[in-house]
Formats: sequence, structure tokens, C-alpha cells
Amino acid sequence: MTLETSDPFLNQLWAVGQATRLNNIHSYFEDCTRERFGYGGDIVALLPTQMADLAIEPLLEKVLWDFAYDQRPDGAMTATAPFVGIMTNGPSNGGGALGWQLVVPELALALVMTYGKQAAVAKLRPQLEQHLNYLLAFDFDYIAQCCLGDWGAIDETRENEVITSPDQSFCSACMYLLLLQRYQELIDLRIIGNEDYCQRVTAAIQYTTQQIKQQFSIGHGQYGAGTLSSMIFAMKTGLSEKKEILPKLVQRIKQQEGIFSFGIFGMAWSYQLLAEAGYNDIIFDWLTRRAAPSYAAMLASGNGTLMEHFPTPQHSATYEGSLNHAMFASYGYWFVRHLLGIQMTSAGILIQPAFDVPVAHVKGSLQSTFGLVTLSWEKTDRTVRLTVELPRTCGYEISQMKGFRKVSEKIEDVGDRQKVSCLYTITS
Repeated sequence: MTLETSDPFLNQLWAVGQATRLNNIHSYFEDCTRERFGYGGDIVALLPTQMADLAIEPLLEKVLWDFAYDQRPDGAMTATAPFVGIMTNGPSNGGGALGWQLVVPELALALVMTYGKQAAVAKLRPQLEQHLNYLLAFDFDYIAQCCLGDWGAIDETRENEVITSPDQSFCSACMYLLLLQRYQELIDLRIIGNEDYCQRVTAAIQYTTQQIKQQFSIGHGQYGAGTLSSMIFAMKTGLSEKKEILPKLVQRIKQQEGIFSFGIFGMAWSYQLLAEAGYNDIIFDWLTRRAAPSYAAMLASGNGTLMEHFPTPQHSATYEGSLNHAMFASYGYWFVRHLLGIQMTSAGILIQPAFDVPVAHVKGSLQSTFGLVTLSWEKTDRTVRLTVELPRTCGYEISQMKGFRKVSEKIEDVGDRQKVSCLYTITS
């Protein structure tokens, strides 16, 4: 994967994110080189980015089996694979916190939905069903507290060496709901379960949703203390309508000077949800922010890798952590899928660049499952020129970009490849 823009800092941020992820993934997927454990929560946060620009399929399957091998006798999934005894806030002895156990259904769904690996995932049906039975056996009021919430958030607090994430109780309850929802998807895909499982999980989702609303709702689609983390978790689980909460989320981000104060989960999900809704400008402003807390402040030391926590204006985070840690490299998803604009689908390549950010040009390439795809776009005051080259046998779709009107499109055959050139005018 290559990527270059007209913005020097974006180029640096892309290179640093790549370096930090590869520093870690070359040893194991996925934590800092200090520890080299495969933490499930970090994998969940980075999964969209890893899938966007790396040939990651074989490793995903291996990691899923690693968690299955270390499954506890009661059905719990460990926080790390291989298991090394870490189980902070886990529901049972050896079981990881819920956000870290989420890795198992997330990996299973990614392998099925993106790579068509139904048969491979189906071999783990006994382990997946055992895990689901384990989750269903707990009382909601207990298991809803068994997580670390949106870990690593800028606005986390620390007291007597205990770190508390923003709206930790609500976000932890959401993690339980999200686990049930992911297993419901696996049941709907007929990877696991039967009619009895479907009824049990449906009932558990309904009950969990009801309890969360009763215990945490503050009205108008918001929950807990109304932090950014709670807003993104509420949208991710479907507790809140995106069309209602996203504008409020954006307004709050602007009020706090563009700072994305999410933790590892909220940060990753925010890049997806905001970009899908057309808020690329908000993402751009956060990524290029200079004053701490920011990525620029992370890189100010010249270390050349990302940190585990964001520096504050006082130059110290709640918890210093590792100086070579990839969990906040989740912006890589946005760079590939939106800034450059290349997305692999089962049918071919979807082209959807973020023309609306203040960047003059972007160019890059991706070695997709269909072959090499190269793309460049260049913007002037009133026009954008887009050029895409890809294998002739590869299907593609160029999305309609809001605020831009296509005035011409030219398709040429270049050997065994096709070149597509488009001209757009800016309408808003």
C-alpha cells in the first residue's frame, strides 16, 4: 500500500501509522513490542484498518484459532492469545474484559463477510456456541460491569492507580449488547446455533436493551454523562439513531476545539461513522490538529511511532504507557477508504475519495485481491480530476460525491488493465 498527499503532515501521519502497526504485527497481532501479546480489544479497534490495506486474511484466521485454543473451560475467551494471565475486569477467572472478548465474533464475521470463509469459521462452531452460552449465563447487572469501556480515552480519570474510562459503566453494558448482536449475526448467517439459540439471543438482546435504556438514558437519545464515548457507543449498538446523535456529536467535537476524546474503540468507530455521514472535514481537522492532545503532539519527540496514550497540554497523559503502540492507528481506515478512496468489496472496487477535505492532491496504490489498483485525484479551485487504473477483469463503481458533479468519464484499455479518467466540477 502506498499513499502520498499534498499535505506533509498527513504523509508523516500515514507513514508513522504504518510503521507502528508493522512494528507490532511483525511480532504478533496486536500490541506494543514491549508486551507482544495479542490483545483482543486492540485487534477489534484496528481490524477495519488492517483489512483496508493489508493482505491480512490468513493471519485473521490464525488469530481466531489462537483464541479458540485458549478458551477457558467455562467458555470464556481470554484477553490475550496466547493467554498470559491478564483478565482485568473480566467476568470470570481467566476471562477477558468484554471488549477484549468481542474479538472472537468480530473476527468470525470478518472472515465470513469479507473473505467468504464460512467453512473455515464453521469448524469453530463448538467454541463459538460455548462462548455464547457463557455470555448468556450471566445476570445483566453483573456482566454489564465487566469491561474497561472506551479504554485509553483522553478524558479518562485516574484515582489510586485505577483508571476509569468516560461513561465506563454505560460503555461496558454496550459491549455486552454488542457481543450479543454479533452472535445474532452469526446465527442469522447459519454459522452457529439453531431456532432455540435464535430465540434465546433475541430475548437477551431485547432485555439488555431495555435495561440499558432504563439505567442509563438521559433523554434525547443520549446516555450516561453524555460523553463522546457514550454517544459513539450508543450509535454503534443502535441504541441511538445516527441521524439524531451524529450532528450533536459533531457539535460537541467543535465545542472542544476539534478534539476526538474517544478511547480505542470510539476512535476507530468515529472514523467510520463520521466519514460515512460525510463529515470528512471534522476528521481532517482532528488528524491535523497541532496543539496537545493531538497526533502532532504524539510525534513531537521525533520517536517515529505512535504512543499508547495522547499527551495532554501538560505533556503527560493519565497513563504514560508504551511509546510504540498501534491502538490509535485506526485512522488508517480513513486514509485508505476515504482520503484515497479505495475500498474492496465482494464485487470489485468501490471508489469514493474525500474530495471535500482541504488537500490539493492525493495518489496511492493498493494490492487488492483483484490485482493492483492505483488512484490519484487532483483538485483546483473549481474542478477535480480523478484517475483510476485497475485490472480489466475487475469490476468497479465510482460513487457519487456530494457537492461534486461528474462532467466527463473516459475509459481506456492499457494492456491487461483499464484506465478510468473522470472530471468533476465543484457545485458547493
